[in-house]
Amino acid sequence: MADQKALKAQQYEARARTMAKVLAGQKSRLVFTGSLFAIFVVGMALRLHRLDSLPLDVDGILTAIVSQQDVRSILQFHLEDASNPPLLSILTHFFFTCWGHSEFFARLPAALLGSL
Repeated sequence: MADQKALKAQQYEARARTMAKVLAGQKSRLVFTGSLFAIFVVGMALRLHRLDSLPLDVDGILTAIVSQQDVRSILQFHLEDASNPPLLSILTHFFFTCWGHSEFFARLPAALLGSL
């Protein structure tokens, strides 16, 4: 009887130690994930700060002009001129459609994709 109680007490202590190790591991993973997220947010804020302070360059102007067309015309343009893939122009088109035409929204899709 005393042996069974001692065995149960040992099993309980072993489970408690295992749970403590698991919780410590989860806490360190949570701290690591939170740190990575904080670094990402700071990087994103720095990237977006004064995004439209400089004028667009030639590539930005071309993307803005192409993005003002409908999606079918954008795809057709990029099929004929295979220098750049169409994803950025399509995303910029949707940003222009939702929030209007400005240098900030012309650069925002590239800034967001660059942060990933």
